[in-house]
Amino acid sequence: MRAAVLTAYGPPEVLELRDIPPPTCAPGELLIDVHAAGINPVDYKIRDGCQRAAIRLKLPTVLGMDVSGVVAEVGAGVSGFSVGDEVFSSPSHKLMGCYAEQVAIPADQVAKKPKNMSIVFNHNKRNIVAKGREKRRGVMVNTNSKVKQKFIVSILIRAFIA
Repeated sequence: MRAAVLTAYGPPEVLELRDIPPPTCAPGELLIDVHAAGINPVDYKIRDGCQRAAIRLKLPTVLGMDVSGVVAEVGAGVSGFSVGDEVFSSPSHKLMGCYAEQVAIPADQVAKKPKNMSIVFNHNKRNIVAKGREKRRGVMVNTNSKVKQKFIVSILIRAFIA
């Protein structure tokens, strides 16, 4: 499984795309095939090392605390979810790992995606989404600045589509 792995604290270049073992689905958890992962201010503050006093990480690790995707496996004791359900989650900072192709998250921190919403979606009016070249992949941009949104989306379009 591929993931963006944090190897050291610092600028975005410290993230490395690596093959890592896939997560296992423990009792009470859902294994989610990630279709979109959100990038928000706390993620880059953690990556930069600004949150080291509050959030201690054992490096290397996979960041990411916002995800939407499809349930690939349902752990023992979980009800209300089935394989194939479209879901989203914003797990706690203790359960990062959304910058990967799959992530295991406790079912009580996951919600079913509304049927009238895309799997790659705006979760509020301040977010915009740039879809990737692959049908199932995307990036959720979370910022309240329209200037930042336009700048980030222009970079994402070049990276994913060009």
